[in-house]
Parts: sequence; structure tokens; C-alpha cells
Amino acid sequence: MLEEYLLDFIKVELNPNEGYIDKYYVSARTTLKPSKISITLNGKWKTDIPFGTKDNMSYTEVVNIITQRLNSSGIPKLKFSFSMS
Repeated sequence: MLEEYLLDFIKVELNPNEGYIDKYYVSARTTLKPSKISITLNGKWKTDIPFGTKDNMSYTEVVNIITQRLNSSGIPKLKFSFSMS
């Protein structure tokens, strides 16, 4: 349902040998976490999906584009938020 709005920045369907990472260890004590969008539909279904940038866009530019797309989607009871670690 959300694929057309997120496709440029998120791989919606993974192949059997692919997956997402929760964090990446830079050193023994330092980790990097992917930027994520949290999506809630109808107050019941919730998921967190990692996303990335495209064509040298900044995090802010990507968030603005995704926000515009989801706000104009017309999907009822859709809530979303972004996190960057």
C-alpha cells in the first residue's frame, strides 16, 4: 500500500537472502543505526522501516519528500515519524 510513496528511498520487498540491520559496529563501543520511518495505520498496525538517501540528497530533503508524499496520499488514519541515530 505504501510502496509507491516510499519506493525511491526504501526497499519495500526483500529477497529471501536479504535483510535489514539494526546497528552497525564502528568500533567495540560505537555503533551506527540506520534512519527509520515509523508508520502506524488505524492505530493498530505499526512498523519501523529503515530508509536511505538517493542522488546525494540530505536526510532533511528525503524526510521532506516522504512527508509530502504521505500527506498527499489520502490514506486515512496514517501516522508516521522519523528517527535518525
